[in-house]
Amino acid sequence: CNLAFCTEHVGIHLVSSGSGEHVMIALPSSVPSTSQTSETYEIPVCPHHGEPLKFYCGACDVTVCGDCTAMGGHQGHKPVKYVKDLVADKKTRVDEKVDRLEKEVVDKLERTLVSVDKVSTQLTQRAGEIRTEIKEAGERTKEMVDAHVGQMIQEVDDMEETRH
Repeated sequence: CNLAFCTEHVGIHLVSSGSGEHVMIALPSSVPSTSQTSETYEIPVCPHHGEPLKFYCGACDVTVCGDCTAMGGHQGHKPVKYVKDLVADKKTRVDEKVDRLEKEVVDKLERTLVSVDKVSTQLTQRAGEIRTEIKEAGERTKEMVDAHVGQMIQEVDDMEETRH
């Protein structure tokens, strides 16, 4: 009857509709699921032959049924593949690409972390140098202030002595 059911409801369909002689075909996990028990999904069928669209014609970039590949407008076209094989091939390629991209991202993040660590170390080192420069400038400033204070006190002492 070209309907798709989840595992839980396929048995109900076989018993309640008198279709116990139907052959059930497992669908790939990419078929949408539903939480509502009354919904079903139609398996796509060929508009010309009424057969399930199980093949993919690479020359025409369409899904086709077995009759189309044998006697329809697609006989002799290459490549004609099972849709499930094509999906598996695509999934493998996508998985490989995802793995490669994950590795690239991880490598880039690791290089970035090394760079950040290097910059952090340089900043810490430079902060230490700046602290030292500030302390040295402070010491020089203290020496100049002390010298100036001493000079001013000496001037006051000199003025006081000249008055006596």
